[in-house]
Amino acid sequence: MGLKDTPQVTDLNDGRKFWSADFGSFRAKVFVQKQHPLADIVNFGYLAPYLLIFEEKEMTQEEAIRFSDERGFSAIAEEYSGSVVFVYPSSERGWDDAPASLFADVIANSRIHQYFKDGYVMSRDRFTGEWQDKYIRGAIFRTAVYGYGRSADHIANNLLKTVEGEFLWGPGEITPACVILEGLSVIPHPGRRDIPVVSVGNSEEVNSSLRESCDHLLARDLADPADAAKDFHSFVWKYKRWVGNLQENPDIDEMGIVREPGVLTVKTTPDNNGDDKDTTEHRIGYVAWYNRDLKDAQSLPTVLLFHGGGDSVNRTYPVPLFYAGGEESPLPELPFQAEKCTDRIRYVFEVNRLKKPYTARFEERDSWDEPIWGVTGDRTEKIEDVSRGSVLTIHYFEDENSKETTALASISRQGHDCRPHTCEEAWKFMSRFSR
Repeated sequence: MGLKDTPQVTDLNDGRKFWSADFGSFRAKVFVQKQHPLADIVNFGYLAPYLLIFEEKEMTQEEAIRFSDERGFSAIAEEYSGSVVFVYPSSERGWDDAPASLFADVIANSRIHQYFKDGYVMSRDRFTGEWQDKYIRGAIFRTAVYGYGRSADHIANNLLKTVEGEFLWGPGEITPACVILEGLSVIPHPGRRDIPVVSVGNSEEVNSSLRESCDHLLARDLADPADAAKDFHSFVWKYKRWVGNLQENPDIDEMGIVREPGVLTVKTTPDNNGDDKDTTEHRIGYVAWYNRDLKDAQSLPTVLLFHGGGDSVNRTYPVPLFYAGGEESPLPELPFQAEKCTDRIRYVFEVNRLKKPYTARFEERDSWDEPIWGVTGDRTEKIEDVSRGSVLTIHYFEDENSKETTALASISRQGHDCRPHTCEEAWKFMSRFSR
């Protein structure tokens, strides 16, 4: 999947850009909106809705721009430095013979990634460093699909149920986070209740069917003018779907939380083997989250969150640690999943000077007494995550001074995921320490 060639991007001379491409089973037009000044380094795409417009009739570039602007989709995308993506099937009779798999094909050609530009992402071989295929940039766990007339009928017939395809790390559920249906000619009968639906300009018969089968419905009156931005801010923005589970985004304004992006310039260390190696300094992006009343507090912890990038080069100073991984992760997180994870835990035991030795060998994992870590904690705790029906198992280890400084945790029924329940338990442990 993906494009072999770099998209030919048109600069619209107003801070916006546009490109189109043929992906085989469908053709796409990508309308890139004005970008936040820091969007080249802070990836706002993880928060941005993935706005897919299933065109009833294939539009020209000018028609697509006008539609997006007039209907409010451009304003939504600009808020998040995102894009509006128009999709039309390549089949001979358009929506009349479009395959049910069309949406899955769109998602398979979509990515959210650290390497991005002008509404597309560039994949890179992690071993050779070579640039590979290009994909439409979009957070597939925040997909909102709009359809009108025949394209809305296609959505109603094929997407109001569980949809499987290519998720973030391989095969998985890709059911949309929300659908927007306008001008339906069919009566929808959703196959599951947790798909949020915005019904625009539809009959009472359509809306009555949706009320009976949807737990999350915004039904607009026929006389109500269509306004995608209004519907987004009152309804659509709330929802994302993570590994098949519908989740509601917290209202940070209501909570009194400030979200503040920023950029720092830092010195490049000699052991930096990433994109900035062989430079003297480089920029790093960050997003600060803090309570609006922070200035009134006297003493507060600072929590730094990093994503990926390898293990620490610290070999000297013990550091309190809470380490957690999914027991069903497709990626190497826990010692029984990959040898490098076994090496990582051995390193933790050495640096934190734990009383128990770590002697587990990856090649002997089938005979480990403790099947996940290869060692049992000085104290073990099991905590149920009722939101997912999972169990968080924590092994606590004491250092040479008989203090619990290290917690190794695994979560049942979890893949490559990070859950609030785990973070809460991690904070309970980490908040014991100060330096």
